[in-house]
Amino acid sequence: MNNISIYRLFKILVKNIVTIILVAVLCGVSAFVYFNYLVEEKYAATGSVMVTNGAILQGDASSGPVKGSDISASIYLLPTVKDILSSNDIYKMLADELGGKYSYWELKSFAKISSRDENSLFIDVRFETTD
Repeated sequence: MNNISIYRLFKILVKNIVTIILVAVLCGVSAFVYFNYLVEEKYAATGSVMVTNGAILQGDASSGPVKGSDISASIYLLPTVKDILSSNDIYKMLADELGGKYSYWELKSFAKISSRDENSLFIDVRFETTD
């Protein structure tokens, strides 16, 4: 049976205290240098847009069941909506709303627009910047 003595553990700790402190300081300095000089800060926001042809009303039970043709029509609208969200006019309006802080081409470079998959009604819009 192995016995653990607190006195022996304390003696080992005192004997190696300089090594423990040096390792802690080295890790702290390494983390400081890494996060302040090597890692670039990034800020991101993601939103989703649900594309429908107008016949699909979420939460409206009085309109009856959703028809497959309405879902198909909505899926066929996805490329059109993606093109609209990628157009320069949208980013020009956004640049005007932001008071000229960014140009429209900068805003467009921050954006990534993608469909979730080929059978989804959602388009994801992500803005990512370092500023």
